[in-house]
Amino acid sequence: PNRPQLKALQSPARFIAYCGGNRVGKTTLGAFWMASHLSQTYSGCECHHTWMHHTHRFKRSVKAVIVVTGFAKIEQVIEEKLFAVLPKDWIAQTKRTPQGYLRRLVGKNGSIVDILTNEMDQMAFESTDWDIAWIDEPTSISHYYAIQRGLLDRMGLILLTFTPLVEPWMKEEIVDSADGRRIDVVEADTYQNTEDIHGNPILTKEAIRDLEMSIPEDMRQTRIYGKF
Repeated sequence: PNRPQLKALQSPARFIAYCGGNRVGKTTLGAFWMASHLSQTYSGCECHHTWMHHTHRFKRSVKAVIVVTGFAKIEQVIEEKLFAVLPKDWIAQTKRTPQGYLRRLVGKNGSIVDILTNEMDQMAFESTDWDIAWIDEPTSISHYYAIQRGLLDRMGLILLTFTPLVEPWMKEEIVDSADGRRIDVVEADTYQNTEDIHGNPILTKEAIRDLEMSIPEDMRQTRIYGKF
């Protein structure tokens, strides 16, 4: 991980929001977080025994949900990211929609993850419960409340990874309500994704500056610095 990603992984809060600019590793973080919990494989390094906070490590199978903006995001991003970090021998069953979009993964250890999109009817978010939820990019407030309801029975965990381009309700409801215990917000700008925690290069500052100079001033605060 880079430093903001590690900070998010090590947070003890039930609700963690990774709010950042473009290309700060939001979806990569979400996929790694989800794969770790699904497989109970908690990676680390010499300086950190595991990157995940010790209160957030499951020793049993979990029931999980991923919420994304649309079906195209599943095909173009989510499926590739998940398959890249899940243990190769973990998947026992894959289920897809009639259109071919990934909708459920079942693991050999009994863990299950369903994938929902903001394009689905509200009722798709109701009448079930989960241990963990990952919301990738902004979602509607009604979907957010439905996910919270689904986490109630199991006191589940939620990770939100987003650039605040839309859904301004998230500022007051999540970012401004952070207390570090129930809700923790990790803000990251694109310049913080130039290297991982060991100094290995990721993005170059030159490329980031080029992007920053190519977009209007009023969009830079959001797309580069992750601000509403």
